[in-house]
Amino acid sequence: MRSTIICVDDEKLLLNMLYAQLKEWFGKNYNIEKATNAADALKILDLYLKAGEDVSVFISDYIMPVTKGDELLALVKERNPKIKRIMLTGYSAIDGIINAINKAGIYRYILKPWDNKDLMLTLLEAIKAYEQDKMTAQLSKNYETLYYKYEKLYNESDAKYNELINTVSSVCDMRSSNDIGRSVKIADYCQIIGKELNLEQNTLKNLIQSALLFDIGKLGMSDETIAKLENCEKYDKKYIQICFQQAAVAETILEKISSSEELTENIKYQYETYDGKGPFLLEGEEIPLGARIIHIASLYYEISKDLSNENKSLDEILMEFVSKGRTYLDTHLTSLFVKKLKNPEE
Repeated sequence: MRSTIICVDDEKLLLNMLYAQLKEWFGKNYNIEKATNAADALKILDLYLKAGEDVSVFISDYIMPVTKGDELLALVKERNPKIKRIMLTGYSAIDGIINAINKAGIYRYILKPWDNKDLMLTLLEAIKAYEQDKMTAQLSKNYETLYYKYEKLYNESDAKYNELINTVSSVCDMRSSNDIGRSVKIADYCQIIGKELNLEQNTLKNLIQSALLFDIGKLGMSDETIAKLENCEKYDKKYIQICFQQAAVAETILEKISSSEELTENIKYQYETYDGKGPFLLEGEEIPLGARIIHIASLYYEISKDLSNENKSLDEILMEFVSKGRTYLDTHLTSLFVKKLKNPEE
């Protein structure tokens, strides 16, 4: 599609000279239009714009009856700010130049009588700038289209992945004394701590997904082994050995369904104790943050759900939780969690 250059001047002799030069220089590749006043020039412009055709450059004289050049170029800008606007003016029209720069946002102004070489170079630069802007806009549009497609694909994929996680989470709950909703509750506790820490959105998302899948290792363990884990004394030698086995199974399964190293580490190291006596002997902040948070959430869930604590107050349960986890949990994170449970509105 050929683009268009429009020139306007109420002096017919000058207008015809300008038109002839534009025809000679750009007539093979561009439509050249001319008008002797602002009203006719705007009619021509509107016809092209209505047809969806490009107008690259609009050239206007400044001193014209009824509507001056700066006013005309401001109207052109309103119709399409992408058009490169050039004003022809005499030496005495400084006010018009300033107004054209401020209101019409002109690309260049050229003093009359113009130098042919200067005029040609100015027009070439204006056309080049217009084409570059057009290309940039098209690239941006293409990018937005691609981004929308990939965003839609990602959201669909993410929704399916979340559905998979929720399904696996429910199956894991069934492997733990058929305690449906266990993983969701532990994920809720993890979210409380994560928000108190102001975790970045993606980190918080990984933490919640890790909590939902925290028992995934049990899918590869026998009923007998799971029963031993649930009945042996927490943190004793047998407990740690079974936790090591569960972590190894979990890592193997997660390799098949997740590419997130963070998620895998959160689950693998959730049984590490802060004093360094867990399955992998990690100590303190060597333990991934997500794993430390899951450990806190899962221990609190177990204590709060214990039938022996059924008639105890929240303060009594929290006292037992803090006491039991003193050497095993990150005390700073535990304090944040306990404070939030006591004062959920703060």
